[in-house]
Amino acid sequence: MSSILPIGVEDLLSGQTVEIARLEFKASWNKDNTGPQILQTLCAFANDLHNLNGGYIVIAVAEKAGVAQRPVRGRIQPTRPIDPVFSPEDLDGRKILVLWAPPSDQRSHQVPDARNGKLEYLVRIGAETIKA
Repeated sequence: MSSILPIGVEDLLSGQTVEIARLEFKASWNKDNTGPQILQTLCAFANDLHNLNGGYIVIAVAEKAGVAQRPVRGRIQPTRPIDPVFSPEDLDGRKILVLWAPPSDQRSHQVPDARNGKLEYLVRIGAETIKA
């Protein structure tokens, strides 16, 4: 499958092309925890506080100390691409999903807090997604 990402998935996972501040790895999916975390991180990447060209969320790949663990876990079956860019990738003989959140021309974005539902602004500082 050909990638629609601006860089190759192997380069992305190697950590040599994109700094850790622009990468988020999620080993698995849990609708109660992972879903809200991904929404918050997408919001922070789109707000692009430091003009780093957004960021990437890689689903079905575990990490240890910010480094992608190989072989990848896989087993993600994306259904359809939406904004942000979803890129299903073949890696280590398995399927993973990479979400690319390019910087937005229509900043600032908000996302509901997972606990109370109140809208909040988020940004990415280093490897952390925090309230603005």
